[in-house]
Parts: sequence; C-alpha cells; structure tokens
Amino acid sequence: MSEHERRTPSFGDPRSHSPVSVFSRFSHEQYRDSNNGESPHPGHESAASRRSSVSAYSQPSTNRIGIARPLSAAMISSNDRFTSSAVTPDLARGKGFDSTGQIFSVKNPTFTPEPYKRYEKESEERTGRPMWNPFWLWRTTLIGFILIIFSTGLLVLSSTSITSGDATLIATTQFGPYNGPSTQDLPATPWYTYYGILENGLGYPNGTSKNVAFQSLEPTSDIPRNATITATVSAFFPQLDCEVADIHHSLTTSVSANAPGPALGIVLDGASCSSATSKSLCDPQTQDCPPQAFIYDMYTLNGMFSNNDCQIESDDAYIFFVIGDVRYQQNASAGSLPSQEVSIANISGLICKPSYTINPAQLVLNPALAGTLAGTRISRIGSSPSTTLPGFTNANLTSVWYETLSAIGALYNNDTDVDEALFHFMADANNHSGTAVLVDASVQSAAATTIFTAVMAQFAREYLLAPADTTLEGRVAYHEDRLHVRGLSVWLIVGGLVLLICAATVVLLYRPHDVVPQNPDSIAAMSTILASSDSIRSSLQATGHLPDDALQQHLSSNSYQTTFSPSRGSFMIERQEASNWPLPPSRLSKLMRTSIISPLRNAKHHRGNSDSSAPLGGSESRWWQPFTVRTPFVSVTLALPIVTIVALEISQQHSNKHDGLVGTPDTPASADALSNYLPTAFMMVMSIMFISIDFAVMIFAPYSALAKGNSPACRSIMSNSLGRFSVLGLLQATIVRHWAVCFSTVAAITGNILPIVVSGLYISNAVPGSSSISVQRVDQFNLSWTNSVNNDSNAGTMFALIEKFNLSYPKFTYDELALPTIQLSNQNEAAQEVLQVQLPATRATLDCTVVTSQGITVSTSNLGSGGQANVTVQAPLPANCQFGGPGGNNPSITFNNNFQMSLLKGKLNESYGGIVLDLHVAPSFGDSLGFQSYGDGAGSSEADNPPGCPSLGFIFGYFTVGDDTNINATALICSQLVEEVETETHFLLPNLDLDPSNVPIPDESTVKYLANQTAALPYRIQVAFDSEVTSYNGTSYSPTAMDPFFQALLYGQEYTDPSSLVGSGNTDRLISATNHMYRRYMAQAFSSNMRQNLSTADRPSVDAMLINPNNARLAQDKVSKLVLQVLLATMFVCGAATYLLMDTRRVLPHSPTSIAGVASLLAGSELVGRSFVPRGSEWMGSQELGREGVSKGEPFGLGWWEGAEEGKGARRFGIGIGKAERRL
Repeated sequence: MSEHERRTPSFGDPRSHSPVSVFSRFSHEQYRDSNNGESPHPGHESAASRRSSVSAYSQPSTNRIGIARPLSAAMISSNDRFTSSAVTPDLARGKGFDSTGQIFSVKNPTFTPEPYKRYEKESEERTGRPMWNPFWLWRTTLIGFILIIFSTGLLVLSSTSITSGDATLIATTQFGPYNGPSTQDLPATPWYTYYGILENGLGYPNGTSKNVAFQSLEPTSDIPRNATITATVSAFFPQLDCEVADIHHSLTTSVSANAPGPALGIVLDGASCSSATSKSLCDPQTQDCPPQAFIYDMYTLNGMFSNNDCQIESDDAYIFFVIGDVRYQQNASAGSLPSQEVSIANISGLICKPSYTINPAQLVLNPALAGTLAGTRISRIGSSPSTTLPGFTNANLTSVWYETLSAIGALYNNDTDVDEALFHFMADANNHSGTAVLVDASVQSAAATTIFTAVMAQFAREYLLAPADTTLEGRVAYHEDRLHVRGLSVWLIVGGLVLLICAATVVLLYRPHDVVPQNPDSIAAMSTILASSDSIRSSLQATGHLPDDALQQHLSSNSYQTTFSPSRGSFMIERQEASNWPLPPSRLSKLMRTSIISPLRNAKHHRGNSDSSAPLGGSESRWWQPFTVRTPFVSVTLALPIVTIVALEISQQHSNKHDGLVGTPDTPASADALSNYLPTAFMMVMSIMFISIDFAVMIFAPYSALAKGNSPACRSIMSNSLGRFSVLGLLQATIVRHWAVCFSTVAAITGNILPIVVSGLYISNAVPGSSSISVQRVDQFNLSWTNSVNNDSNAGTMFALIEKFNLSYPKFTYDELALPTIQLSNQNEAAQEVLQVQLPATRATLDCTVVTSQGITVSTSNLGSGGQANVTVQAPLPANCQFGGPGGNNPSITFNNNFQMSLLKGKLNESYGGIVLDLHVAPSFGDSLGFQSYGDGAGSSEADNPPGCPSLGFIFGYFTVGDDTNINATALICSQLVEEVETETHFLLPNLDLDPSNVPIPDESTVKYLANQTAALPYRIQVAFDSEVTSYNGTSYSPTAMDPFFQALLYGQEYTDPSSLVGSGNTDRLISATNHMYRRYMAQAFSSNMRQNLSTADRPSVDAMLINPNNARLAQDKVSKLVLQVLLATMFVCGAATYLLMDTRRVLPHSPTSIAGVASLLAGSELVGRSFVPRGSEWMGSQELGREGVSKGEPFGLGWWEGAEEGKGARRFGIGIGKAERRL
C-alpha cells in the first residue's frame, strides 16, 4: 500500500461516514432522492448525484458540512449551528463574503443587494434568522466578570440579635420560711444596703431591683457577655397602701412629767383606722427655740391594739406617718404661755397598710449590667395568683420595718430621734428634696412607699430567699456576628443573572452547528483543510511574509465560502470573484480593519528589516506583535503586583496604627464600594491583564517553536492550548515544554483567585471613635479629717456593702482609688457613650514596721467555755515621735488584745485571731489618768496623734491554748500616708458611671505623696469597722477573735487563706493584704469626708476624649493581606519568567489569528501537499491524525525557504518541514 493510500481512509471505514453535508439550496433530501435513496458517501456517487453535486458546487451558496463524527439523518439535516474560533459560521452559510469578511471578521454585512435578498429569504425559511454573532460571547463574559465583582459584596458579617427559646437556667434561690433571727435582733443591713444605693449609687444586690426581690438565676452553660436572660421566676412584691389622714391637733402646755413644756396632741382619722399620738415641743419661754422647726413621728399598730376606732386583723398592721411645721416666737417675759408664741403652720399625716405578695413574674436580666436599673426588668405576669409565705404575715413584715429602723440614726449623724432620721431618708428618696416638701401629703405618700418597698425588698433577699438548685426554662437573647445577605448585591446579582441567562440563551439557541469537521485552531488542522482548498491555496501562494494590511489588500478582490465536494469527498474553502458579490467598498474597507479574535484586534505591526528579494516588490516587511506582549504593556502589568504588594503593606501598617483605614460611611452603598466592589474590580483588571498576556503567549507558542527550527509536531503544528480548561492547558504545555505558556498560565490561574481573596481584605470593625473634649474638676481632696474617730460619714457602711454584698462602687471611687468629681464643660456633648480622661486619683497607703518577736508576748488560758489568748505588743516609736506612754516621753508604745476563742468552730482551744487598733501617743494631759495608748470607742476622748507618728496597730496570728510561743503571731505598727497617682478612667455617659468593662488603671510611675512621708496622718478607723462593718456569717469567727477588719480581709470580695498570712515567712503577704484592705476603706473615707468643692472660677479644665465604642471603621484584614501578597508575588515571578522566556519578536509578519493569516504561512508548503496530508484528513481529529502517522517524526520550522522544500525554485516565507534557512 502506498503512503498516499495508507493515509487515505477507506470509505468502508466508519470515519468515512462522518463527513456528511447539510445543504442550503441543494438540500440533503434532494441529494438523497437523486441518488436513489443511497447515503451520499464520498466516492460512491451515482451519475445523477455527481451531476447534482456539480450543479451544487457551481452555485453561489454551496453545501454546509457536518462535524467530524457520525451523524444520523435527523442530525445531518439539522439547522443547529456551532461556532469555530477560526472558520466563521458565515462561510458555512455560503454567503460568499469577501476575503476580509470571511477570513478576517465575524461581522455580518448590513447591506445586501436585491438579488441576494431573495436567496437569503429562501435560506432563512429553512435555517431560521441568522442572529449568531460572536460578540454575544463577549457580552456574556463581560456580564460574568461584573457578577464576580458584585458577588464579593453578597455576604456581610454584622451583629445580629439571636434568641434561644429553650435555654436551661438554674434558680439558685427560692422563697421559703423566714430564716432570720427574731425581729428584735435583726441588723439594719437592709436599710444600709438601700442607703448605699440611694446616697452613693451602689448597684442593687443580685436578686433585687428597685422594689422587688426575686429568685437568682444562672445559665447552665456559658453565654455571651451581652446576653439577656428572660425567664419566669417567683418574686416578692412589698406594698404600702396609704391614705391621707384628716389631722386634728391641739396644743397643751405639758403631756407628762417626762415631757415638760408644750406638747402637740394629734389625731389621725382615716376611712380604715383612727389613732392618736402626741409630740413634745420646744418651750419658747425656757428654751432657745428656732423660728421654724419640724416635728416627725412614725409608729405602728398591730392586731394587739385593735379597737373600735381602728379594727386590725391579727395578721395585719398599720403604719402612721406625721410631719408638722411648727413656728416659734420667743417671749422674754416669764409667766404664762401665750398662744401666739407657738403655732402650727402646717401638718399632714398618712395611714398606711403594709402587705406583700409572692407572684410569678417575668424577669429580664442583663448580666453585663447587673446591679443597675437598666440591668434588671421585672413585672408581674397578668392576673397570676398571689401567695404568701407560711408563718410570715403582714404584721411580721411591719415588725421587721419597725425593729430595724432604730439602727438608721447612725446614717444621719447619729440622730437620737429615729423618726427624724426616717423622714430625712424619705426626703433623700424624693430626689434629696429636703423634709419641708414632705408636708405635702401626696409627696409624703410617694416617699414613704418608695422607702418601704425598697428596704423590704432587700430584707426579703437576705432573709426570705434560701439556697436552691431548681431548673427553669427560659430564653437567652444575645448579639452575635453572623453572615447576612446584602440587599444591594442581591439585586445587582439578580439583574446580572437575568442578563446572563438571556445572553446565554441567545448563544445556545443561535450558536452555529456543523460548521467545520474538526477543531481548526491548530496549524495541522488548518493544513488539512487547506490541502483540499485549491483556489485559496493558490491565492495565498508566497504571501506568508506580508503584513496584515498587505495581505488584506491582496485578497480583497475575491469572496470566500466553505463548500463540500461530494465527488472529491472533501471539505474546502473556495474563492469566488468579487463581481459575483457586489458588497459596497465602504463596508469592505470597514471589515478589512477587524480581526477575528477581539483581544488581538488592535495588535500593532512593527517595522522590520526590509528584504530586497521579497516578492511583491515595493512592499515592506514588518513584524507583527500584539500590544499585550509589547514591553510597555508587560511592564505595567508586572509593576502592578509589586505596587499593590507595597500599597497593601503600607495600608496594613496604617490600619494597625489607627484602628482602621477610614470610618465606614453611613450609606451601605458607599461602604460596599469601598470594601468590596472597588478592590475586586481592581484585582479583576489586573487578572485580565495577565490573562491577556497568557492568551497572546499561547498564540505565539507554536510559532515560536517553529521559528527556532526542527520543532516536533507536538510542540508546533499539533500544539493548541487555546480553548482548553486552564489546568489541562497547563498540563499540556508542561508536557510539550512550552515553559512560557506554563508560567503565563500559572499567573492567569493565580489571578483568578485574587477576587476571591480580596473580598475578605476589608472588614468593618467596631472601633472606638474619639474626639477631644474638655472637662472640669469640681472638687479636690482636703486631707484634714476632723473627728475621724466618731464620724466617717458612713464610709464604713459603704465599704461593708461593697465587700459583703459585692455591690458596685459609689460614684468617683474604685477599689483603692478616690477620684475627683468632674463634669462636662458642654453638657450637649454627652451624646457620646464613653468619656476617657486622665485624673489624679487619691490613694491612702500604710508605711508599716514589723514588730520583732522580742516585742510580742502571748499568754493563753482555758476558761472552760473556751480558750483565750492575750497578746501584748511593745514596739519602738520612730525618732521623730518619742511621745509614748502617759507622760508622752516614752520611746516605745504598748498595745494589747485578748482574743476569745469561745463560740468558735469545733476546736474551742485554737483559732486564728486578728484586730486593728488605733494607737495613741502624746496625751493631751500630763499624767496617766485615763490615758489609753491603744483602742477607741464611741466618744473617745483621746486626741489625734501628732503628724509623723504611727497611728494604727495590727495583730494577726494563730493561737493554741497551752502554746505561749509567739512564732505564729505578727504585729505591725503603721503610719498613714496619702498618695496621688495619675489614672486613666472611663466613664459611661451621661451619668458618669465608671465603665465596668474598662476599669480605672493607675500609672504607678506617677505616684507622689501629697504630704511629707514623715508627716503621717492621724486618721482613726477602728470605730468605723467595729460599728459599721458587720460580722461575716458562716466564717466561724466571732468579733472577739477576728474583728470586722480582718473578717473583711479574709472573706470579703476576694477570699484570702489565713494560713498564707501566718508566721514570719508571710509578713510581706500580711502587710500587702492589710494595706489593700485599708486602702479600699480609705477610698470611701476620702470620698465621703474630704471632698472640697471648688468655686466656678477655680475649677481646672482637664483634656479628655469622647469615645463612641460602636464606631465602625474599615480595617484591613492581616491574613487576607498576606495571602494576597503571596498570590501577587507569584504572579509577578511567573509574569517575569514569561516575559524572559517568550519569543514574540521577529517571529511573525502578520497575525495568525485569522484564516488567511495561518493559510498564507502554509500555502506552498509540503504540509498542504497530498504527500503529507492524505485525502480525507480534514475529517480526522488530532488523535486520529496521530494514529494515521500524519506529521509523525517530521521536524518543522518557520522562516524563509529557498526552494528546497518542494523541489521548486520559488522562494517563500512560511511553515515547512525541517529548518528554514533564516527568519524574515
């Protein structure tokens, strides 16, 4: 078998059945009928069929062809279309376009001569209107790129309110029987607690709100800090129903021997009860009476006092309130009492019935705001049934009120008249209005109700709630950052998808089918078609060196179309004379300026060296090189990743330093553009630039290999990376060693990842925004504290409430610090949420000396009911304070305490013990009569110590009866000093409460003493702790062994193991713990006793910052930035490698992206000869050509061939077998 026969497929071969034509004017059916029903296989035509084929071949519109695969009759006659990147579908329609329209363009003409209109109408009746235009593909691609940009802003992370409807909660308390001591022995803790809340802004204890006590809750699992808990709980609702009494009063000179002088008899009449009382008055004849004074009275009646005028049930009681405005006129004369000397200006009273109920209530609790009114909301649930506690009646509630009231006198300067203290309390509850306004009965009723319900709620929390472990169902609502679909992006994407669907539908419906028998993108595929296309091959002979414009001019006199010759069994492109197709010259010239592949349409032609021996004398040879591989474009493309990497790093540093790049705009559209759309669009442009280079390099790859000469077919004429999936194209380029294509493809693939990563580059963070502001200090601290032994203005009470009940700190105090009071210079600026200011905080401190073991004497004994330990301490005084002893001249000081071990834990003969004692030196009188060098009590007569002397003594140890060694006892004598330290403080506006999430932080490097370190201050704190700080229940220590100071130290907010403080090895820990507890108390003492208001003119201004914690700023994400920098660096390296490896200079004289461009390089070559390309090869795919041995083992080249290729003397530029003599 000859080589020609071996390469020509037999018509019995199944491959010979695949190329079947689809006729336009000469239809498949007519051809089949003329062939007596036989299939129109090439080489088996009847005479009639050959005559028909000749007739068809001679028509302006010849047969369309089928794709290179077996087709059924239905598929053969199908009107479907399909596009090819090299052979245009218009050629297949047989419209006979000119050379540019067919070979250089995809555009259809808009003008058609009248004779052709009849044919076109006839053709369209069979094939449908030819709407196909390859620009639909570009429109679809453009829409796809736009959708990618919009999709990056589709999902946004934002704070979202989440509610969990089946949260399991634990009720740690429940209401039960009264569990306290007898009402006569109840401490005044509920009054103190509410006093601290009312006067000093302390928070409400857990389980209480303003006037309700309720079960305490804990979640079974961790919840976010900003969570809100909602549940149904049992709640204690105290009530005080008051009616205004009708007052009848009478003035008498005396009511009893114990109340000399005038007295006022008062009768209170009400609808429910009537009662009488009396109050003694000042005697203007014998006493110095003020012009105006108020009388106060409060008393209760229970069922024991029931009578006809006031019938009271046994489990009920009444509370009576009276206030009167009394006026006095002094009369210097003695004798009888004139009536005008005492008068009652006004008097009012209330008759109130206390009660309580326990109801189901809905509790809404915010743990982050625990202790504040905003942190707790509770309300009764509808008409839920009310209950009471067994054994605890309304009368018991009234008794609690009355019996604990006696202790509140100490809250108001130790007033002996408890009733007066109560009305001062009521006035404070009425916005600190003063007692005069309480004469108004309605104001008095509201104040009495507020006080009663608030104090009784605190009582119920402490004595009616018992520990429990009950499971409750509730809801937990919290805010969480969650992904949301952004509305703007949704609508943009929906609109884009609609357009994309429409464009894709047009592509699918009108795409051309059955245009070419195989993919014509490779050089070998074009050679198979050109081998059977005699007319165009002869037209393009010796034109391979021509530039595009010269080639277009050379072909402009003819028109071209694809045809199928049944007689030859060949698919071909045929030339026709332009006279047969009268297109307007203007249209032709326009079409001549377009290229079939849009990205290379504007490729530049570069001048090259002229060749005097070139055919077509007078023409000038030029090199073709598209803009996308020219140095300016490549330089810009390679510079962009480097510039972007640097810009990303600079912006990251700026973002880190300034908590973001810019503030997020209020409008969502602007935020989207800044954070998503613009960065993605920029990355898309960069990616497209690398893709353009990749596309151009793919086009050049086979020609660059040919230009080097002796290139195998797999690297040259059979190579085609266009139209392949990127990864497969990369694999093929690697196999054939097209390294420039490999690097450019990696860069292009990497570029496609950029829009994905950049979508997470910019995020909106809640970053505190700040602005400068000026605040004023309205007070300062005066370190002089007179009568500290008898009056600390309830600082000890505040300290006890903070330590024992974990209430919040009073305003302008925190832990060890007392802060000056400030106010905003401009109150209108309080709209921001947080105020940050640097303030000089005042802090007390102890300078302690440890007494040596020789100065401590321990003596223990067993008294039968328990042991006791007597500790005596003798400590030397500093050199500047040699004033000890009764004579004030002793260089040492002695103090002593007897620690009682009775009433302690199981071991009655051993215990920890601790006490703080005020120390005294330099007695005010010269003898020892009554002088005590240590200890204080109410009304102590000892003078304050002189400056520079120690004033506090501490003893702490572990004592065992029978062990009189002092190894476990430690004694300290301490001087009291005051420091000032600069403290960064954050206040919540507008109330100037300390921000619990950002507590004050003192700068220890700024500490300075406000007084000389040797000028110790003589504050006396022992009485405050003994009288105001109550014992800690459950500590197993009585005040006789462990005083309130050390109970607070061990069992306050922070538990301290007492064993860690005992012994000589732990003295530093003991001093630190003692100093810390002392500082915490003194912060309240400073705040309550030593503030000195400044006049408006003397108030200094302090620079501060207004902070909006919810301010949103656009920040750069570090991880996304790093990923982008790696990707961009990869693209730069691959792009640079591509530029160095690609060979695009002096390779091609014209664009190879058109039919004529490739055909002109092949015309005249052995590659289009039948010795190389057997008949029927155009119907074979690349794999079939390889199996048939086409091009196997042959080397190929590109350049000038000096007549050696085909044995002819013609000289041509193009592609041939072997190695060309030289390039152009």
